[in-house]
Amino acid sequence: MRNLAGLLLIFSLNTWAQQPGAKPLSSPEPSAQVRQEFLRAYNAKDADAVVALYAQGATLVSDGGTFKGRDEISKWVKSGLDQGSRLEIEPTVEKSSGTLAYGTGRTRRMVGSVIHLGQYLIVMEKISGEWKIVQHFALSAGEIPAENAAPSTAATLSDQLSVEKWFVGNWICEGEQHASPTAAGGRFTDKFTFEMALDDSWLTYHVDQTKGPLQGKRTLIGWGTWDTDAKVHIRRDMNIGGSRVDVTAPGWEGNKLVFTGYMIANDEKLPIQQTFTKKGDAAYDSALVVTGAEGKPMEWEEESCRKVGR
Repeated sequence: MRNLAGLLLIFSLNTWAQQPGAKPLSSPEPSAQVRQEFLRAYNAKDADAVVALYAQGATLVSDGGTFKGRDEISKWVKSGLDQGSRLEIEPTVEKSSGTLAYGTGRTRRMVGSVIHLGQYLIVMEKISGEWKIVQHFALSAGEIPAENAAPSTAATLSDQLSVEKWFVGNWICEGEQHASPTAAGGRFTDKFTFEMALDDSWLTYHVDQTKGPLQGKRTLIGWGTWDTDAKVHIRRDMNIGGSRVDVTAPGWEGNKLVFTGYMIANDEKLPIQQTFTKKGDAAYDSALVVTGAEGKPMEWEEESCRKVGR
C-alpha cells in the first residue's frame, strides 16, 4: 500500500504540474464524498469527525513528520485547529476501482494573516463497507500573506442559491419505487412544492403523493441551502416513517446535479447518490441509488418531473 501511495503521489504531482489550470471536480467518487466530509468537519472544528475518516492503522505524512494511527493523526489535526485554521480544498483527480480509491489536489489553509499553500494525496480502502483513508500525504507548497492573496472570486450567497432557486415552483413527478428487501416496488405520482424562505436564504419543500400506496399523504418535507464554510450545497429530507436523508453537492456540472451522502433509518446509515438531470428549463429526471449494508448499490427510485406553475 505504501509503494502504491508513493507512485500515485508522483503521478498526481506530475499531472498537476502539466495542468496548472485544472478546475475543481464534481464527482460521486468515494474520495469526493470523504473530501467534502473532511472539509465540513475541519472547518466546524470537529476533530473527532475528521479523525473518524481514517482507518485505525492509517498513516499521514506531512512536513511535520509521519503520524501513524488515529491517535497520532488526531494530534496533527488538533494542532492545526488550535491555530485557528480555516481550510479550502481544490481537487484535481478523484478516481476509484473496486475497493481502492484516491484523490489529489491543492489546499489553502488560512491561519491569521498567512495562507499556507499545500498539496495532498489520499489513498482510500473500503473496509467493512465504509471508505476509510489509509494513506494521506499533506505536503507544503509555500505560504503567502493573506493581504497579497488573489482576491476572492467566491459568489455571494444569493448567487450560489441559484441552484436551489431553479427548483422553485410546483412540479408533478411520475416515478417508480424499485422493490427492495424491505419494501415492495410500485409506481406513483407526487406533487413537489418548492419555495424560498427566510429572506430567500433557504429552499424549503414538501411532497404530497397524489397516486400510489401513500396517496393523499404528505410523504416528505425538507430544506436546502449553500454552506459557505464547506462550499457545498446541503440538503436534508425528512421522510414519512421517520427516516431522513443528509446529502451534499458541489453544484451543477453541465445539466447534472449529483448529491451524495447517507440515508438514515433506525440503526442503518446507508450511502446514497441522487442525480438530477435537467431536461430544459421546466423538467428534470431524478435517479436515487442506495448502497445496501452488504455494499451493493441498487436503484432505489426514479422520477420524471415537469413544472406546472410557480
